[in-house]
Amino acid sequence: MRVDFTKMNGLGNDFVIIDNRAHNIALNSAQITKLADRKFGIGCDQLIMVQTPELGDLRMDIYNADGSVAEACGNATRCVAKLFNANTIETVAGTLTANIVGDEVAVNMGQASILKSNVDYGLGLPNASFVTIGNPHIVLYSTDLNGLDIMTLGKAVQAQEMANINFAQVINKSLVSLKVYERGSGYTGACGTGACATVFAGIANGLLDAKVTVTQAHGDLQITLQDDGNITMQGDANINYTGVVEV
Repeated sequence: MRVDFTKMNGLGNDFVIIDNRAHNIALNSAQITKLADRKFGIGCDQLIMVQTPELGDLRMDIYNADGSVAEACGNATRCVAKLFNANTIETVAGTLTANIVGDEVAVNMGQASILKSNVDYGLGLPNASFVTIGNPHIVLYSTDLNGLDIMTLGKAVQAQEMANINFAQVINKSLVSLKVYERGSGYTGACGTGACATVFAGIANGLLDAKVTVTQAHGDLQITLQDDGNITMQGDANINYTGVVEV
């Protein structure tokens, strides 16, 4: 079966996007893993299937590189919104609203909540927060991200809690540096929901203001906690190329 796709990225967090609204393509876990493979497939952190929605402009189903389901993905939401000029996007985590702002996309990611506070996972990074923003995140703080073995520590924390693991370095109250080890994809270089969860936890812990620049490996996101409790995220969304692949 030959499938059309678009390869996109937000801050280098990359996606294979398939428009399934006029088709009936059903990919199994093995097919998704093959497409995500950077040597034998297209290569991506997540695969996005765009579906016919119930209420919004479209629905997107999100799959990690290992074929597992992800409930939400902020960077992918910006990419899908820009590619299809969509304002309302249905996900497993709920319906998100997006707006094009110049070359960037702003998304209302909804509300976050803290499930656990002051958690110590025994890795020398105490006072972690377990946050949900449609998908689960653990936020850990460090004074030097460059000194951390993100792969080893991320795997160790995921052995205790199956969540996205965020390693944050607070530079000042409006600037934080972030590296994320994601469920099902590993270190991705950028994570939109991770940036939102990190800012929310930082505000709750008195470390950050309501408007924060989150710096990641390939660029910045602007994260704002609104007065109504919703979190907005703004950043880039880029088309790499389009193609056809045999699955």
